Amino acid sequence: MRAPVVTTTYTRLDHLQRTMNALLKNDLAGETPVFVYSDAARCGDEAKVEAVRAYLATVRGFSEFYIVARDHNMGSVPNGVSAVSEVAEKYGVVISIEDDVVTAPGFLRYMNSALEKYRFDYRVFSVSGYCPPIPIPKNYPYDAFFIRRFNGWGVGEWKDRRDSVCQITPEEFSRFAANRSLSRSFTKAGGKDMLIMLEHVANGRLDAAYDVRCMYTQFMKDQYTVYPTQSLILNIGFDGTGMHCGKTDRFDVALSNKTAFSFPKEVFVDERIVKANRKFRAGPGYAKKLMMKARRLMGTPSRS
Repeated sequence: MRAPVVTTTYTRLDHLQRTMNALLKNDLAGETPVFVYSDAARCGDEAKVEAVRAYLATVRGFSEFYIVARDHNMGSVPNGVSAVSEVAEKYGVVISIEDDVVTAPGFLRYMNSALEKYRFDYRVFSVSGYCPPIPIPKNYPYDAFFIRRFNGWGVGEWKDRRDSVCQITPEEFSRFAANRSLSRSFTKAGGKDMLIMLEHVANGRLDAAYDVRCMYTQFMKDQYTVYPTQSLILNIGFDGTGMHCGKTDRFDVALSNKTAFSFPKEVFVDERIVKANRKFRAGPGYAKKLMMKARRLMGTPSRS
């Protein structure tokens, strides 16, 4: 059986339709069970939620299609975490996408192939369907690469890896940040913004706690996420409608038309790709600001 897909949704009918239509065009759609968790309406959103659920009742084309209609409003993050955990508990593996993610036709093929290939390689923590717009070396021989950064936009996970995700307290973060060798290795592996986000999570100031805790877990356990060299995910939520993101085209990518993939036999790190990802994550205009804040967290004097 193919890995099940979980999607969470609320009121964005147009985004959800684009997400479902793209997923239905995947070559494994007819073999894939799909679960959609529809959050209940807050006051004033009843009509929008009803429209979403009416549309979901018309969806056909997956091997199985389940609609879980929440009877009270949980909120975006609790709805998502609960949904993915429930399906992972039942199947042992899960692919999760939100309602603002458009997939390439080869997405399900890539995810299932990677989830099967690395199931018992515990250096692989998760499988990302997204690749940021970074240059991949022309002589790189595979269709996938490894970095120590979790990505939640179309992600494949195994239950045992989810169960291993670490919590971090303010005290633990302070010790971690004060260890210059450790914190520098952390940011070098995935981006300087990771340390800043980890601080916010440790102090309860960031909703996207699960993603950042995954990044911390991967680092502490010497684990990696496998990424495609050409993105199979396009996040369409950066149009001002997303709950946790503004309006930008910085993360836009051209979707891959690949439907067959060559994976490395074992985890290895190409430092050229790691460096390109680190540079991208710093972002135009943000690199200096991030560097200064990361240095303060690590207790490193700023250079003028």
